[in-house]
Amino acid sequence: MTLALDAPHVDLDREEDPRGAAPRGPAHPFPYSNLIGRLIEKDYVKAARRLLQVASRQTPSDPRLAHWQLVLSPPVVRKSPVLDVDRDLDYRWLDEHSKDYSGQWVALLFGELVAQAPSLKELLAILNASPPAAHPLAVRID
Repeated sequence: MTLALDAPHVDLDREEDPRGAAPRGPAHPFPYSNLIGRLIEKDYVKAARRLLQVASRQTPSDPRLAHWQLVLSPPVVRKSPVLDVDRDLDYRWLDEHSKDYSGQWVALLFGELVAQAPSLKELLAILNASPPAAHPLAVRID
């Protein structure tokens, strides 16, 4: 993959005088953060991670790279002691009754219809007004 830059070549270490004189000091920072963002927008996550590694070595004090370090860090999977209820009865209810509730939002718990509404907002309002014993399965039936 080739990524075109809209800027001229930037020396990462020093800015040189075009007449060949001695270096004048640090160059403008290379736009790593912008390039990483563009790669992510195009769903090139692996390339963004590789560029972030290079960028972190070249400009370790760039605070924008800390943001990308967090965003592009590998996901962390943690086991939760909380288990959801068995949804087999709810799925069976959907198989048997979904044709009767076409276009509706339904809330199911333990194979029973807890609430129904034409919109998710209305369904949630019903559930908030009279909370069920556990979290119901909310589904829109097409």
